[in-house]
Amino acid sequence: MSFAVKQSKGCAPCRAKRTKCDQGRPYCSQCIRARRTCHGYKDLSGHRFVDQTQKFARQRRAKSPPTPPSYGFISSETSSCQSCPESDSDGFAFSQSSSRYPSPESEALAEIISPALSDSLDFQATCYFLRNYSWGEGQSAKGFFDYIPDVLNCQGTMGSALTDVVISLGMVGISNTKSSNSSVMHAAKVKYNRAVSATNRALCTQDAKADETLITVMLLGLFETNTCNTPRSMKSWTQHVNGATQILYLRGQEQLQTETGRQIFRHLRTQIIINGLQRRAAIPDTITSWSLLSLPYESGEDLTASKLSLLVVEFCNLRSLMTSMHDFTNSAAIVSAAYMIEASLAAWAAENPYGYSIVPLIARSDAVFGDYYHTYSSILTATSWNSYRSVRILLNELLIVQLSHLSQSGFQYEDEDEEFPNLAENSQFLFQQQYRSRIFHSRAIIAQLTQDICASVPYYLCDAPSGGYLLTEHPQSERLPRAACGNLLLWPLFTAACTNMVSNVMINWVVQRLEKIADVMGIQQARALAILLRLRKDPPTWHDTELMVHENETSDEWRLVKLCAFGLLFATIYRLFSPWKIVIEIRSASAPSDTIPGPTTDIVVHDDISIDILEEFIIIDDIEQNFGPLEESFQKLIREPPKPPKRSRGESIKLIYGIKGPNDWLDLVEGHDDHGLMALTKATQRFIYQKQNPSECDGQKFLVLNKFPGDDAFGLGAIVQRISDYLSIAIQTNSILLYSEDSSPGEHFIQDPAEGGDESCGRSFDCIFQKLSKCKSKSQIGMESKVQSVFEMPDHDTTTVVDAEAYLKKHGTQIPPVFEAALRSMQPDITGEMLKYWWRAQAAGYIMRLNGRASARMKELRLGTDTKQLGIQWDVNGQPQDVDFPFPMPEGTISMHVRHGDKGSEMRLVPFNEYVVRAEKFTAENPLGSWKRAFLSTEDPNVIEQMKSMARVTPFLYSGSNARWTWYWSEIPRLNTSPEIQLREFGNRTDLTIKWLLQLVMAIECDVFVGTRGSGWNRLIDSLRCIWLASCKQPFLEVGSENDWAGYGP
Repeated sequence: MSFAVKQSKGCAPCRAKRTKCDQGRPYCSQCIRARRTCHGYKDLSGHRFVDQTQKFARQRRAKSPPTPPSYGFISSETSSCQSCPESDSDGFAFSQSSSRYPSPESEALAEIISPALSDSLDFQATCYFLRNYSWGEGQSAKGFFDYIPDVLNCQGTMGSALTDVVISLGMVGISNTKSSNSSVMHAAKVKYNRAVSATNRALCTQDAKADETLITVMLLGLFETNTCNTPRSMKSWTQHVNGATQILYLRGQEQLQTETGRQIFRHLRTQIIINGLQRRAAIPDTITSWSLLSLPYESGEDLTASKLSLLVVEFCNLRSLMTSMHDFTNSAAIVSAAYMIEASLAAWAAENPYGYSIVPLIARSDAVFGDYYHTYSSILTATSWNSYRSVRILLNELLIVQLSHLSQSGFQYEDEDEEFPNLAENSQFLFQQQYRSRIFHSRAIIAQLTQDICASVPYYLCDAPSGGYLLTEHPQSERLPRAACGNLLLWPLFTAACTNMVSNVMINWVVQRLEKIADVMGIQQARALAILLRLRKDPPTWHDTELMVHENETSDEWRLVKLCAFGLLFATIYRLFSPWKIVIEIRSASAPSDTIPGPTTDIVVHDDISIDILEEFIIIDDIEQNFGPLEESFQKLIREPPKPPKRSRGESIKLIYGIKGPNDWLDLVEGHDDHGLMALTKATQRFIYQKQNPSECDGQKFLVLNKFPGDDAFGLGAIVQRISDYLSIAIQTNSILLYSEDSSPGEHFIQDPAEGGDESCGRSFDCIFQKLSKCKSKSQIGMESKVQSVFEMPDHDTTTVVDAEAYLKKHGTQIPPVFEAALRSMQPDITGEMLKYWWRAQAAGYIMRLNGRASARMKELRLGTDTKQLGIQWDVNGQPQDVDFPFPMPEGTISMHVRHGDKGSEMRLVPFNEYVVRAEKFTAENPLGSWKRAFLSTEDPNVIEQMKSMARVTPFLYSGSNARWTWYWSEIPRLNTSPEIQLREFGNRTDLTIKWLLQLVMAIECDVFVGTRGSGWNRLIDSLRCIWLASCKQPFLEVGSENDWAGYGP
C-alpha cells in the first residue's frame, strides 16, 4: 500500500491556493470567477504507480517493538504476527503480506478480488471482518465485538473453527459489496461448513466450555443473518442461538469472573432476548440471575445497557403469558403489569447519563428523515437508546390493543387506588374518556419514538452530509465499522416502520435505508426486510407453526420466508418469487411427523384449524399447469385488437336499466371505449365468465360459499369484497364459485321467502344479481353452518371441507396469477396494493351484474315509480326552486356519497360541508368541464336537510363555473344507523337493497366523484364506474383522513 501523496487533478492556480477545483472545460469556474488565467489540467497518465510495499514493510519492521500487535495472529511456526492494515473508507483492506495458510479456493480467487495485490483471500477477509466488526480502542467505538481480536490473537493456530467463521464472514462481506463473483460466496460457505464441523467436534471435548467455541457458535448465527435468503438460514440461526444458550449454561456463572466472559454473556443475552421476543417465550430465570450477578462488575455504558436488558426481559415474560396481542383473557392484569414496565422504561430514559445531541437540519437531505438528527457518544449508547425505543413501541402497541378492548367491554378496575382511580363513581362517558386518553398518550409516545429511531440512522450509517448542518461533532468524525452498524439498525428500523402510527412516507424512507444497508454493507437480511415493508405485510410470530419450503429453483417472488431483525430478529417475508413450482408445507406443532406429505402436494394445512376433519387446499404456482387451455384462452383474449365503441355513454347508461341476461352485461362492457376502462377489463370479464360458465358442467369442481360468520354486521360493499377473495381462490383452483342455497353470504339483504320473498332464489344474491354460474352443485344444499366453503370433487364420493377463511388469513388476498402475470407484463413495477384493488374491482363488476328482474325494478324506481327523484336549485335571486330530475345525469354532474351511519366506529365521519368545499374547489379549478351540479346519496337524513338549504359554501369571490348548486337526490327511507337496522325497519329487504343499488348506479352516471374510500360503498362506486361505464379516467376526490387510497381496507 502506497502512502505517497494523492495527485490532484485540479488546475495549477487552484492547487496553489488550495481551493477546490471543479475541473470545468475549458477552464474551471473558480478561475473564471476570480478573473485569473487558467492553464488547464495535468495529464495524470504520465504519473506512474509505484509499489512501495516492501520498502514500507522494512521501515515498519525496523520501528516495531518486539511485542506482537494486539490484533494479530500467532503463527504455529513463528511468534511474529500479521496485523491488519487500515482499510479504505468502504471498510475493505488489502496487504501485500501473504497468509501462511492459504486455502485452495483463496488462492484461486485472489486475482479475482484484487488483481493488483498479492494478499490471500483469507487475509483480506479477516481484515474485512476486523474493520467492520471489531470496533477499536476508543470509547466512542465501543461495541459488542471488542473481545474477538484478543481471542483470535491467543488461539495458536490459523485453522481453528473461530478463524474459519471469521474468514467466512469477511468473504460474505466481500462477495456482497466488493465482488459479484459467486466463487467468493462459495468459498465463504466452504469455510462456514468447515467451522460447523470443527465446532461439532469441539462440543464433544473439554473445549465445549472455551470462549472460542461459544464465540464461534454466535458468529455462525451472524453468518446466517448476513446471507439470509431462505427460511433454512433463519432455522439455522435459531439452532445456533439455542446451541449457544446450552453452552452458556454449561460454562456456569464462573464465566462472569472475567471481562471477556462478561462481554460474551452480554452479547449472547441480547440474542436470547431477541429469540424470546419473536417467539413470545419467557426468558430463562438463569439469564436474569446471572445478569444481576454481573452488575457489580459493570460500569458506564455497559451497566446502563444491562439495566435496560432486565426491563426487556420483564416485557418478554409478560408477552409469554399471552397467546397473541389480542389475548383478552386477563386484560386488566396485563395492562397493570404493562404500565409498571412502562414506568420503569421511562425512568431508565430519564436517569440515563449517556444522552444524545439533537442537531437541527438546515439543508434538506435524503439521508435524514424530518428536520433533525441525533449524535451519540458511542455506538453502544445509540444502540441502547434504540433498543429502549423499540421495546417501548411494542409495549405501547400492546397497551393500545388491551385498553381498546377494556374501553369497549366497559371493564372497571377493582382496585380504585392504582391506575384508574375513582372509576366507580364516574359516569360511563368519563370512564371511556379515561381509556381514550390513555390510548392517545400511547399513540403519541409511539409517534415520537419512531421519529427518534429515524433520527439516529445518519449516525449509524455515517451519511449525514456536513454541509448545511449545525455540527459540533459530525458523525463521520469516528471511523465506525459499517457492517456492524447495519446489523444493529435492523430491528429498530423495522419496528418503527411496522407501527400503525407511521406514514407511507416514513415507511418508504425506511425501505431506502434498508436497501442501502443491503447494498453498501452486504447484509442480505436488510433487503428481505425492505421487501416485506414494501408489501406492507405484518410479521406473524414464529411459534405456532413450523415452516418448511422445498425449493426447486432460485426464488423470484417472496412467499413465507423467515427473517430476523434487531441485528438478528426474524420476521416473515411473504410471496417467494418463483417462476418454478415450489412446495410449501404448513403444519401445527402438534401434528405427527408422519403426516408431512410428499413433494407432490403443494399446500397442506393440518390440525391447526378449529374443525375436526383433515383440510386440504391445493395451489399451484405454475400458470401453465394451473390453467392449461384456460390460460391460453386468456392470452387469446388479451391479443384481440381493441374494438371501436358500440354506443354512446348515455346509451350505455340506459342499457344498464334494460339488462335481460348475462350476455347483455358482456355486451355492455365490450361495447365501451377501451380508453376509459381499467387495464384488461374486457378480457378479464370475458375470462371470468368463461371460467364460471364452462361448456359442460359435468365433472367440474365447485367451491360453494356459505354465510360468513357475523356478516349481518357488514354492509354490501364489505360482503362483495369478501366474495371477490373467494372468486380468486376458485380461479386459482380451477373451481366454479357458487352460493349455498340454504345459507348464503349477505342473505340479510334478501327477503325471506317465508315472509314474501322469492322462493326461486332463496336468500342468496341470485335474487338480485346474475347467477355466478349456470352450473349447479348438489353441495349447494345441506351445508353445515360452521363451514364456509366446500369443494365438491367429481372423482370422490364425499366432499373435502376447506376453511378458505383460514387460508386467506395466512396468505392474504391474492390476485389470480394469470392476471398478475399479464398486468406485470404491461407495467413491471405495478404495486401489490394496486393488484389487489384492480382484482377486487374486476370481481365486483362480475359479482354485481344485475339480473333482469332487478334491472326492471330499478328502471321503475329511476323513472319515479314508488320513489320520487327530486331536484332543487337556486335562481338568480337566491331563492330555491324545484327542478326536474334528468335521465341520464347531465355531463359534468358530481356524485357525492356521504357515508355516516355506523361507520363512526371505523373512521372519522366527514361532515357534509367538507364534501361540498372539496367539490367547489374542483369546479373552480376546472370551470370549463364541470358545474356546481351534484347527485347526493347518503343514509343520513340530516345530510339531506342540510343540502336543501346549501346554495354554496365558499365565498362568492371564489371563482367557479356557476354561482350556486343544483342538487339531485332520491326520496328513499333513510336512518342514520347500520344497514341491518335499516333493513329491519323499512319493510321488504330485497326491494330496499335494490333502492340502495339504484343510488349506486345513479352515482356512477356522474362524471366526478367525491367520497372517502374508507367506505366500502364508495369503493364500489370507484370500481363499478370503471367497469360498467368506462369512467376510470374521471376524477375521484378523496375527503377522508387517508391521503393514500392503499391505506383503506384489509
